[in-house]
Amino acid sequence: MARILRAALVLFAIMSAAVALADDILNSEALRVEIENLRETGRLSIGGVNIATGNTLAEFYERRNFSPTWTNPDQVGELLKLVLASRDDGLEPDDYHAEQIEYAYREIRRGVTPTPRQVAALELLLSDSLLRLGFHELYGRVDPGSLDPRWNFNSRPIGPDPLQTLQTAIDSPSLTEFADKLFVRGPLYLQLRAALKEYRQIEADGGWPIIPDGPTLKAGMSDERVATLAKRLAITGDISDAVMGAGNVYSNDLARGVRSF
Repeated sequence: MARILRAALVLFAIMSAAVALADDILNSEALRVEIENLRETGRLSIGGVNIATGNTLAEFYERRNFSPTWTNPDQVGELLKLVLASRDDGLEPDDYHAEQIEYAYREIRRGVTPTPRQVAALELLLSDSLLRLGFHELYGRVDPGSLDPRWNFNSRPIGPDPLQTLQTAIDSPSLTEFADKLFVRGPLYLQLRAALKEYRQIEADGGWPIIPDGPTLKAGMSDERVATLAKRLAITGDISDAVMGAGNVYSNDLARGVRSF
């Protein structure tokens, strides 16, 4: 009986391994089809979402012989957090497929088994998301040269091999920790990010009152616009509440508030 049980367990293990191998082959084949379609047409769309880094991803998966790489659900969850947090840096999470990744992550957590075609689609969405996010976090979303032709500062590349950096990021124990090390932030950047958060909160609270046009204000002048100006300066902390309630006289305290702003 013991020998029969051991034999059954061995047979089950062999069958499970065979099924897993068959699944891997199907997933790789589905991914190969998508990449070949990209190579032939020059573009790729997954569920109506354009894959912006198509040619780069084609090379990435060709190097891997079309083997899927996003096999750890925790890494998908970490990528989703990074994408959603990109808003704090002035970026738009939707540029990195936030909605699609969030839906896919929920399905993964539910234990839903994707089809090979869904595996291929998710692979391309996730890798495109990370590659675009990494590039924008390092260099910005907008090319400065397109805004000012005199721009002459060139950022350093991600590394000797950006695709290897992508693979290292996915394979790292923590995608969040890897990103923290890669996206080094100086004091000025952190101040700008804090200011962005503050200004967004002001906007959410109703925004800034608009000050009507009129003659230039000088200390001692009385003007109906002074109250609105004082309210505007109080929102950003450039004057105290006591100064804000001082009436319609453009006082020295208000003038200092304007200079502070």
